[in-house]
Amino acid sequence: MALGLDETSFKVLKTEGDARIVRGSAVSVREQGVLIIGPAGAGKSTFALRLCGLGGLLVSDDLVRLAPSEESAAPNHLIMRAPVVSPPLIEARGFGIIAPPCAPEAPLVAVLDLAFGEEDRVPEAMTLALGAAEPRYFRSPPGPAAPEAIYFWLAAQARG
Repeated sequence: MALGLDETSFKVLKTEGDARIVRGSAVSVREQGVLIIGPAGAGKSTFALRLCGLGGLLVSDDLVRLAPSEESAAPNHLIMRAPVVSPPLIEARGFGIIAPPCAPEAPLVAVLDLAFGEEDRVPEAMTLALGAAEPRYFRSPPGPAAPEAIYFWLAAQARG
């Protein structure tokens, strides 16, 4: 089932041609990207740090640039990048600004929305309608194993 943007906490802050600047954190796991969205204070940066601690690479924190892929082999993919060319930094509450391992970009394959909890043990598969791209959409599952679950889901996507 494909959801519209109005059914999520996805927020476009600015449009630059075909690109959109959105609020969130982006992490790459084996070259598969997840965009973590949610309201202020929902834990986007904390979730991103947990994914980096498992072996993920930070693409961007706080603001993410989404643009269509320039590769002809992936015309329906969106690529996540930092909106400013600089090493990605992230705020770790109680520690300050840190620089975890990073990646310059990642294809958007999943969106994790921290604004909504998921109560079903095996929820219906949902996607998010973003023009030609339809990344998998997850609502934050309850429990402390959510970072591990999304990490291993992304790793499985990389294996095909």
